[in-house]
Amino acid sequence: LISLSSTNVAYFYIHEKLVMVMTLTGKKMPIDESLDQLEKELDKQGFFRVNRGMIINEKAIDKMIAYSRSRVKLELNPIFSEDVVVSRERTPLFKKWLVQNDNFEQ
Repeated sequence: LISLSSTNVAYFYIHEKLVMVMTLTGKKMPIDESLDQLEKELDKQGFFRVNRGMIINEKAIDKMIAYSRSRVKLELNPIFSEDVVVSRERTPLFKKWLVQNDNFEQ
């Protein structure tokens, strides 16, 4: 068992039906909690669930790119191997979250 502080987490994601955590230093490991449980427990100011399969730490956002239908594509650090796109339903909430955290210029 490893104790991991949320301040060291870049993002949580689903991989082959397992919830994985990627640290800010690039280490990945499975965890026992579901994304739904994590979403309830994590600091809402620092973490945001961008889609059904991923919760990100604001510190992990490297770049934001305009995407189809007003959606946002994210490039993360450490790099995630697949496209990370904020879901259509969550995009307005994501933009509001960024503004509230002073991470987004309109």
